[in-house]
Amino acid sequence: MIKSFQLTHGALHAVERLDAEVMLFSNPDAAERDLLHSHFKLDEHALASALDPDEVSRIEFHPDNLFLIWKRPENYSGAGSLAFEVSSCGLLFSPGRLLVIATDDSPLHGLGTRQRLNTPLDVLLDLLFNNIHHYLGHLKVIKLVARSCSKNSTPRWKTST
Repeated sequence: MIKSFQLTHGALHAVERLDAEVMLFSNPDAAERDLLHSHFKLDEHALASALDPDEVSRIEFHPDNLFLIWKRPENYSGAGSLAFEVSSCGLLFSPGRLLVIATDDSPLHGLGTRQRLNTPLDVLLDLLFNNIHHYLGHLKVIKLVARSCSKNSTPRWKTST
């Protein structure tokens, strides 16, 4: 699914255009993958990497743009087990456009609440900031669980003084 957004009045607004400033390709089908390849020059390896949860994060610099593989934390649900999952997304950035390639449409949720979004760079930075903030939330939970576990169990080691 393709969602297109224009930046007006400091926020993302949905539009029906393929030349929008911000575009989200959510779980792209074959036709959408062809569009990414033909119109935006993304090869099949880059597309596969963007959607692979096991892909290593990285940034690739190209003459006209940069391509990031970014790890995104998934929302935690603790139904009896502690598992903090991540997924990958691809971010193709050029000064006038940001393409987001992901398995779902969640990467753009909640953007623009902390600052106005006037350019594709603002969107990219806010997306990265939101993800880092989400990771910090997960780390706080991990820390609390670790403290709780250590208080409820006797240590198996002793430190000498």
